Amino acid sequence: MRISFGGGSSGNRSLYILMGLSVVLIIVLWQMINKVPAFLSTTSMSNSERRDKSQNRFDDDQKEALKKQYAGYWVYETDTVSENNLIHKKDVLELKDNGIVWQVISWDVAMPSGNKQSFHHVRTAYCNPFGVTEDGDTICETAVLKQAFIAGNDTCVDNNTKVVLFETWDVKRHGEKLELCNREYSLYTGDPLAFFPEGMIRIVDSISKRLCNGQAYVSEFVRSAMAAEFQKMVSSGDRAAEVTSIIDRYYAPAVIAENWRGFSGAAGKKLDVSFQITPEGSIVSMKLTTDQNRGGMFFKGLKFEMENWRFPRQVGGDARSVRMQYHFDLSVGDRK
Repeated sequence: MRISFGGGSSGNRSLYILMGLSVVLIIVLWQMINKVPAFLSTTSMSNSERRDKSQNRFDDDQKEALKKQYAGYWVYETDTVSENNLIHKKDVLELKDNGIVWQVISWDVAMPSGNKQSFHHVRTAYCNPFGVTEDGDTICETAVLKQAFIAGNDTCVDNNTKVVLFETWDVKRHGEKLELCNREYSLYTGDPLAFFPEGMIRIVDSISKRLCNGQAYVSEFVRSAMAAEFQKMVSSGDRAAEVTSIIDRYYAPAVIAENWRGFSGAAGKKLDVSFQITPEGSIVSMKLTTDQNRGGMFFKGLKFEMENWRFPRQVGGDARSVRMQYHFDLSVGDRK
C-alpha cells in the first residue's frame, strides 16, 4: 500500500505536483503527531521512483463504474500455524459500491516463547479510484477513517481526529480474484452476516478503549511483541546462524514481506544487507551490499525497522559483536 503521485501529461503535471506536496505535508504532520515508524511512513515516498510512469485520471463516471466493479466480499488467507509457518494471516475485506471499505486483518502467531498470540487490525476507509498508470495499475486513493488494534488482551482505537491517514492502493479484478497491493484475494460467496468475526466491526467506534500510540499496522504490534520475548532469552550456539533463523522465521514474514508490498516496482525482490549484531541483541552498522541504485527509500525504512529488532542476549566471556550478512528474498511471499 502506498501513496502514488507524479508523472502524467504536461497538462496535469502541476496537479500531480500539488497532490504530491499535499500528501507529503500530511505524512509529515501525521508522523510528527503520532510518531509513525519510518518503514511505514517512507512507503509513500517510493513514488519518486515511479514518476516516469504517467497517470490518466478517471472522470466521475469511470470512478463510479470501478467502485461497482471492485465491490464484494474478499478473503486472503495463508497456511495455518505449523512448524514451517509461524504466522497465520487472514484478511477479510468488504468493498462497497460507494467506495466505503471495511477490513478485519487477523494474525495468529507462534511466539518465540512457544505460546500462540492473536493480533487484529480493524478499520474502515474510503477508496476513491484516481487513475491508471501506463502499465495498467489502477490507483485508488484511500483515506483511513477509523481503525482499532487488538494485541492479546490490549485494545486501542484510532479515530483519526487529528490528521486522516492516506494510502494508495493498486487494484485489479480478474473474475473472482482481486489483486490488491500485490496480494490476491478470493471472492467470498457465503452468508454476508457470517463474513466478519463477531463483534470486530463495532470496535472502531468504541469510546471505552484507549487511544493508539501511533501504530499504523498490525505488524508493528507483532514485531514489538516478538522483540520483547527475544530480549528475555539467552543466545546459544552459532550467533550468525541463530540470527538468520530468527529473521527467516519471525521478522521477515511478520514485517518485511508486509512492507515490501508497498514498494513493489520501486524495490527489487532480492536484497542483501550486512550488519553487526551486538551482545545485547541489537542490530547496528547496517549497510546495503547489493542493488545500490534501486529501492533506496525501501532500504532507509528497512534500516530503521531492523534497528528496532531484538535478539537473544549473549552472556559470558565470549560475548562479542558479530558482523554478518543477510539475504532477503521477497519473491517467496506468504505460505498458502
